[in-house]
Amino acid sequence: MGFCKIVLLLTFAIMAIVTVSCIKCYMCNTNNRGCAELQDPKSSRTDNCISITNDEVCIQYSFVRRGKPRITRDCILAGFTCDDVRNELRLIHAELRNCTICNDNLCNGNDD
Repeated sequence: MGFCKIVLLLTFAIMAIVTVSCIKCYMCNTNNRGCAELQDPKSSRTDNCISITNDEVCIQYSFVRRGKPRITRDCILAGFTCDDVRNELRLIHAELRNCTICNDNLCNGNDD
C-alpha cells in the first residue's frame, strides 16, 4: 500500500506541474529607459507570468497623467479589458490613449 500512495502522490505532483502554464511578456513602464521604444527580446526586460488557471495575458497601454505621456507593459489577468484599465486610470485622473491586450509570448512589445 505504501508504494501505491507514493505513485499516486507523484502522479498528482506531475499533473500539477504540467497544468501550470505561463506566458512571457515585456515588463516595463515610463520610469524604465527605452520602454516607449520597440522592444527587443535580447535586451528588454521580460518576465514569465505564471498562472495555474492559464488566465494571464500581456498588456501594453499608454496614458497621460498630469500632462505627461506614460507607458506600461505588463501581465494582466485574462478577462480584464481596456475599459477596465480606462476606469482604473480615471481614479488617478489619467487618460488612457492606447491599450492592447494579447495572449502570445512577447506580444506587448510593439510601438504604441
